[in-house]
Amino acid sequence: MVPAMKRCPYCKKDTQADLERCEHCGKPLTLRVKVEQFAEEKFNVDVRLLYCCIGMVMGGLITLIALFPFASFGIGPFVTQGYLRSSISEVQSSQRVAQVSPTVQAVAIQPTVTVEPSVTVLPTRTPEPIAIFTPSPTSPPTSTPPPTDTPVPTPIPTDTSPLTQLQTGQTWRQGGMTARIYTYDQVVDSCEGSAGATWNIWAVWRIVIKNETDSVSNIELAPNNFEARDGSGRPLKLYMMRDEAPGCSYNPYHPGSANVDVKGLGPGEEVRIRIYGIQDPLAGASFRFIISSAGPIENAVWELPLKQ
Repeated sequence: MVPAMKRCPYCKKDTQADLERCEHCGKPLTLRVKVEQFAEEKFNVDVRLLYCCIGMVMGGLITLIALFPFASFGIGPFVTQGYLRSSISEVQSSQRVAQVSPTVQAVAIQPTVTVEPSVTVLPTRTPEPIAIFTPSPTSPPTSTPPPTDTPVPTPIPTDTSPLTQLQTGQTWRQGGMTARIYTYDQVVDSCEGSAGATWNIWAVWRIVIKNETDSVSNIELAPNNFEARDGSGRPLKLYMMRDEAPGCSYNPYHPGSANVDVKGLGPGEEVRIRIYGIQDPLAGASFRFIISSAGPIENAVWELPLKQ
Protein backbone atom coordinates (compact mmCIF):
# COMPACT_ATOMS: atom_id res chain seq x y z
CA MET A 1 0.00 0.00 0.00
CA VAL A 2 1.42 3.40 -1.04
CA PRO A 3 1.46 5.89 1.88
CA ALA A 4 -0.36 9.22 1.49
CA MET A 5 1.88 12.07 0.38
CA LYS A 6 1.79 15.84 0.84
CA ARG A 7 3.97 18.67 -0.42
CA CYS A 8 6.33 20.41 1.98
CA PRO A 9 5.62 24.14 2.04
CA TYR A 10 9.33 24.90 2.53
CA CYS A 11 11.26 22.73 0.03
CA LYS A 12 8.28 21.98 -2.24
CA LYS A 13 9.00 18.26 -2.24
CA ASP A 14 6.57 15.37 -1.61
CA THR A 15 6.81 13.72 1.76
CA GLN A 16 4.67 11.33 3.72
CA ALA A 17 1.52 12.90 5.12
CA ASP A 18 1.84 11.30 8.55
CA LEU A 19 5.33 12.71 9.21
CA GLU A 20 5.65 15.68 11.57
CA ARG A 21 8.84 16.91 9.89
CA CYS A 22 9.82 16.96 6.25
CA GLU A 23 12.06 14.02 5.40
CA HIS A 24 13.98 16.23 3.00
CA CYS A 25 14.54 19.59 4.76
CA GLY A 26 13.53 18.71 8.33
CA LYS A 27 11.10 21.61 8.66
CA PRO A 28 8.06 21.08 10.94
CA LEU A 29 4.87 20.10 9.16
CA THR A 30 2.42 19.97 12.09
CA LEU A 31 1.27 22.71 14.45
CA ARG A 32 2.54 20.92 17.54
CA VAL A 33 6.05 20.60 16.13
CA LYS A 34 5.98 24.24 15.05
CA VAL A 35 4.98 25.35 18.53
CA GLU A 36 7.69 23.23 20.16
CA GLN A 37 10.34 24.54 17.75
CA PHE A 38 9.23 28.15 18.37
CA ALA A 39 9.35 27.62 22.14
CA GLU A 40 12.81 26.10 21.90
CA GLU A 41 14.13 28.96 19.81
CA LYS A 42 12.53 31.49 22.13
CA PHE A 43 14.13 29.80 25.13
CA ASN A 44 17.56 29.86 23.50
CA VAL A 45 17.19 33.57 22.80
CA ASP A 46 16.09 34.30 26.37
CA VAL A 47 19.02 32.33 27.76
CA ARG A 48 21.49 34.28 25.67
CA LEU A 49 19.94 37.57 26.80
CA LEU A 50 20.11 36.42 30.42
CA TYR A 51 23.81 35.59 30.07
CA CYS A 52 24.48 39.02 28.56
CA CYS A 53 22.68 40.78 31.40
CA ILE A 54 24.56 38.75 34.02
CA GLY A 55 27.86 39.61 32.32
CA MET A 56 27.04 43.34 32.28
CA VAL A 57 26.07 43.30 35.97
CA MET A 58 29.26 41.46 36.93
CA GLY A 59 31.41 43.87 34.90
CA GLY A 60 29.75 46.83 36.63
CA LEU A 61 30.36 45.34 40.07
CA ILE A 62 34.02 44.70 39.30
CA THR A 63 34.43 48.29 38.10
CA LEU A 64 32.86 49.66 41.28
CA ILE A 65 35.09 47.47 43.47
CA ALA A 66 38.17 48.71 41.60
CA LEU A 67 37.21 52.37 42.04
CA PHE A 68 36.13 52.01 45.69
CA PRO A 69 39.46 53.15 47.28
CA PHE A 70 39.46 56.34 45.25
CA ALA A 71 35.86 57.01 46.10
CA SER A 72 36.36 56.34 49.87
CA PHE A 73 39.75 57.90 50.66
CA GLY A 74 40.52 60.04 47.64
CA ILE A 75 43.95 60.21 46.01
CA GLY A 76 45.59 61.94 49.00
CA PRO A 77 47.24 58.84 50.52
CA PHE A 78 48.75 57.81 47.22
CA VAL A 79 50.23 61.26 46.62
CA THR A 80 51.49 61.47 50.23
CA GLN A 81 53.28 58.14 49.99
CA GLY A 82 55.05 59.20 46.79
CA TYR A 83 56.10 62.50 48.34
CA LEU A 84 57.59 60.73 51.38
CA ARG A 85 59.58 58.32 49.22
CA SER A 86 61.10 61.23 47.25
CA SER A 87 62.00 63.09 50.50
CA ILE A 88 63.77 60.04 51.97
CA SER A 89 65.81 59.65 48.78
CA GLU A 90 66.90 63.27 48.88
CA VAL A 91 68.02 62.98 52.55
CA GLN A 92 70.07 59.88 51.83
CA SER A 93 71.82 61.52 48.88
CA SER A 94 72.61 64.64 50.91
CA GLN A 95 74.19 62.51 53.67
CA ARG A 96 76.47 60.80 51.16
CA VAL A 97 77.58 64.16 49.78
CA ALA A 98 78.35 65.41 53.32
CA GLN A 99 80.59 62.46 54.09
CA VAL A 100 82.64 63.01 50.94
CA SER A 101 83.13 66.80 51.26
CA PRO A 102 83.31 68.36 54.79
CA THR A 103 83.25 71.83 53.31
CA VAL A 104 80.12 71.08 51.53
CA GLN A 105 78.74 69.53 54.71
CA ALA A 106 79.52 72.69 56.66
CA VAL A 107 77.88 74.77 54.08
CA ALA A 108 74.96 72.43 54.08
CA ILE A 109 74.67 72.62 57.88
CA GLN A 110 74.59 76.42 57.95
CA PRO A 111 71.09 77.72 58.26
CA THR A 112 69.70 79.14 55.20
CA VAL A 113 68.53 82.70 55.21
CA THR A 114 65.23 83.12 53.57
CA VAL A 115 65.03 86.39 51.74
CA GLU A 116 61.53 87.55 51.63
CA PRO A 117 60.63 88.99 48.34
CA SER A 118 60.16 92.71 48.38
CA VAL A 119 56.60 93.74 48.09
CA THR A 120 55.96 96.66 45.85
CA VAL A 121 53.06 98.63 47.14
CA LEU A 122 50.94 99.71 44.24
CA PRO A 123 49.32 103.08 44.48
CA THR A 124 45.77 102.80 45.56
CA ARG A 125 43.21 104.16 43.22
CA THR A 126 40.72 106.50 44.70
CA PRO A 127 37.34 105.22 43.63
CA GLU A 128 35.36 107.68 41.67
CA PRO A 129 32.23 108.86 43.38
CA ILE A 130 29.16 107.08 42.21
CA ALA A 131 26.70 109.46 40.71
CA ILE A 132 23.41 109.12 42.52
CA PHE A 133 20.49 109.73 40.26
CA THR A 134 18.13 112.16 41.82
CA PRO A 135 14.90 112.35 39.89
CA SER A 136 13.88 115.86 39.11
CA PRO A 137 10.59 116.92 40.57
CA THR A 138 7.95 116.14 38.09
CA SER A 139 5.67 118.96 37.25
CA PRO A 140 1.98 118.16 37.42
CA PRO A 141 0.65 117.08 34.07
CA THR A 142 -0.86 119.91 32.23
CA SER A 143 -4.47 119.28 31.48
CA THR A 144 -5.33 119.69 27.88
CA PRO A 145 -8.50 121.70 27.60
CA PRO A 146 -11.23 119.81 25.84
CA PRO A 147 -11.72 120.86 22.28
CA THR A 148 -14.26 123.58 22.06
CA ASP A 149 -17.15 122.91 19.81
CA THR A 150 -17.25 125.10 16.80
CA PRO A 151 -20.33 127.23 17.23
CA VAL A 152 -22.93 126.32 14.72
CA PRO A 153 -24.23 129.42 13.03
CA THR A 154 -27.87 130.06 13.73
CA PRO A 155 -29.79 129.35 10.58
CA ILE A 156 -31.53 132.38 9.18
CA PRO A 157 -35.29 131.76 9.09
CA THR A 158 -36.68 131.77 5.61
CA ASP A 159 -39.30 134.26 4.58
CA THR A 160 -42.94 133.26 4.67
CA SER A 161 -44.22 132.22 1.27
CA PRO A 162 -46.58 134.70 -0.44
CA LEU A 163 -50.33 134.00 -0.34
CA THR A 164 -49.88 132.18 3.01
CA GLN A 165 -52.79 132.69 5.44
CA LEU A 166 -51.74 132.53 9.08
CA GLN A 167 -53.74 131.97 12.28
CA THR A 168 -53.62 133.72 15.63
CA GLY A 169 -50.24 133.14 17.27
CA GLN A 170 -48.39 132.46 13.99
CA THR A 171 -45.55 134.69 12.76
CA TRP A 172 -45.01 136.28 9.38
CA ARG A 173 -41.30 136.59 8.42
CA GLN A 174 -40.02 138.80 5.66
CA GLY A 175 -36.79 140.74 5.09
CA GLY A 176 -35.54 140.19 8.66
CA MET A 177 -38.75 141.58 10.20
CA THR A 178 -41.50 139.58 11.92
CA ALA A 179 -45.16 140.33 12.60
CA ARG A 180 -47.43 138.23 14.84
CA ILE A 181 -51.01 138.56 16.07
CA TYR A 182 -50.71 137.42 19.69
CA THR A 183 -54.27 138.15 21.01
CA TYR A 184 -57.68 138.29 19.34
CA ASP A 185 -61.06 138.80 21.10
CA GLN A 186 -64.58 139.45 19.88
CA VAL A 187 -66.48 141.95 22.04
CA VAL A 188 -69.65 143.98 21.93
CA ASP A 189 -68.82 147.46 23.15
CA SER A 190 -69.11 151.08 22.13
CA CYS A 191 -66.92 154.08 22.56
CA GLU A 192 -67.31 157.74 21.81
CA GLY A 193 -65.34 158.73 18.76
CA SER A 194 -64.28 162.08 17.44
CA ALA A 195 -66.90 164.86 17.04
CA GLY A 196 -69.27 162.98 19.33
CA ALA A 197 -69.53 159.96 17.03
CA THR A 198 -70.14 156.60 18.64
CA TRP A 199 -68.01 153.69 17.53
CA ASN A 200 -69.40 150.19 17.88
CA ILE A 201 -66.51 147.91 18.72
CA TRP A 202 -67.01 144.23 17.81
CA ALA A 203 -63.40 142.88 17.97
CA VAL A 204 -59.92 143.82 19.12
CA TRP A 205 -56.56 142.20 18.30
CA ARG A 206 -52.96 143.01 19.00
CA ILE A 207 -49.89 142.76 16.76
CA VAL A 208 -46.20 142.78 17.64
CA ILE A 209 -43.69 143.80 14.93
CA LYS A 210 -40.03 143.04 15.67
CA ASN A 211 -36.75 143.96 13.99
CA GLU A 212 -34.52 140.84 13.76
CA THR A 213 -31.87 142.40 11.54
CA ASP A 214 -28.52 143.95 12.56
CA SER A 215 -29.49 147.42 11.38
CA VAL A 216 -32.02 150.09 12.31
CA SER A 217 -35.36 150.06 10.46
CA ASN A 218 -38.13 152.62 10.13
CA ILE A 219 -41.78 151.56 10.17
CA GLU A 220 -44.78 153.75 9.30
CA LEU A 221 -48.31 152.39 9.70
CA ALA A 222 -51.27 154.38 8.43
CA PRO A 223 -54.88 153.42 7.59
CA ASN A 224 -53.83 152.69 4.03
CA ASN A 225 -51.09 150.25 5.21
CA PHE A 226 -53.51 147.58 6.50
CA GLU A 227 -57.05 146.41 5.81
CA ALA A 228 -59.64 143.83 6.81
CA ARG A 229 -62.28 142.11 4.62
CA ASP A 230 -65.14 139.82 5.50
CA GLY A 231 -66.11 136.58 3.76
CA SER A 232 -67.80 138.42 0.86
CA GLY A 233 -64.71 140.60 0.29
CA ARG A 234 -66.30 143.76 1.71
CA PRO A 235 -63.72 146.03 3.40
CA LEU A 236 -64.23 146.60 7.12
CA LYS A 237 -63.56 149.78 9.03
CA LEU A 238 -60.75 149.55 11.57
CA TYR A 239 -59.09 151.78 14.11
CA MET A 240 -55.38 151.43 15.04
CA MET A 241 -53.12 152.80 17.80
CA ARG A 242 -50.13 151.87 19.92
CA ASP A 243 -51.02 149.24 22.50
CA GLU A 244 -49.76 151.37 25.39
CA ALA A 245 -51.94 154.37 24.40
CA PRO A 246 -54.76 155.17 26.88
CA GLY A 247 -58.33 154.69 25.72
CA CYS A 248 -61.86 154.03 26.81
CA SER A 249 -63.95 151.18 28.16
CA TYR A 250 -62.51 148.11 26.40
CA ASN A 251 -58.78 148.26 26.97
CA PRO A 252 -57.00 151.44 25.98
CA TYR A 253 -58.82 153.19 23.16
CA HIS A 254 -57.85 156.63 21.94
CA PRO A 255 -59.60 158.29 19.04
CA GLY A 256 -57.42 160.20 16.67
CA SER A 257 -54.37 157.87 16.89
CA ALA A 258 -54.85 156.35 13.50
CA ASN A 259 -51.19 156.62 12.45
CA VAL A 260 -48.36 154.73 14.16
CA ASP A 261 -44.95 156.07 13.22
CA VAL A 262 -41.92 154.18 14.45
CA LYS A 263 -38.60 155.76 13.56
CA GLY A 264 -35.32 154.07 14.48
CA LEU A 265 -36.49 150.54 15.44
CA GLY A 266 -33.11 149.04 16.44
CA PRO A 267 -31.95 145.41 16.24
CA GLY A 268 -34.09 143.22 18.50
CA GLU A 269 -36.55 146.02 19.29
CA GLU A 270 -40.30 145.69 18.76
CA VAL A 271 -43.47 147.74 18.62
CA ARG A 272 -46.93 146.59 19.78
CA ILE A 273 -50.10 147.77 18.06
CA ARG A 274 -53.79 147.47 19.03
CA ILE A 275 -56.49 147.37 16.34
CA TYR A 276 -60.28 147.70 16.77
CA GLY A 277 -62.93 146.54 14.35
CA ILE A 278 -65.69 149.17 14.27
CA GLN A 279 -67.91 147.85 11.48
CA ASP A 280 -69.57 144.45 11.86
CA PRO A 281 -68.83 141.82 9.20
CA LEU A 282 -71.85 140.82 7.15
CA ALA A 283 -70.91 137.43 5.69
CA GLY A 284 -68.69 134.41 6.43
CA ALA A 285 -67.36 132.55 9.46
CA SER A 286 -64.04 134.43 9.35
CA PHE A 287 -62.39 137.55 8.03
CA ARG A 288 -58.93 138.36 6.74
CA PHE A 289 -56.57 140.94 8.22
CA ILE A 290 -53.85 142.17 5.85
CA ILE A 291 -50.70 144.23 6.41
CA SER A 292 -50.06 145.60 2.93
CA SER A 293 -46.88 147.47 3.90
CA ALA A 294 -44.86 147.78 7.12
CA GLY A 295 -41.20 148.32 6.31
CA PRO A 296 -40.02 145.16 4.46
CA ILE A 297 -43.24 143.30 5.36
CA GLU A 298 -45.72 143.25 2.47
CA ASN A 299 -49.10 141.52 2.02
CA ALA A 300 -48.99 139.54 5.28
CA VAL A 301 -52.35 137.79 5.73
CA TRP A 302 -54.10 136.31 8.81
CA GLU A 303 -57.46 134.58 8.81
CA LEU A 304 -59.36 135.29 12.05
CA PRO A 305 -62.56 133.42 13.10
CA LEU A 306 -65.94 135.04 13.79
CA LYS A 307 -68.22 133.88 16.57
CA GLN A 308 -71.66 132.98 15.29
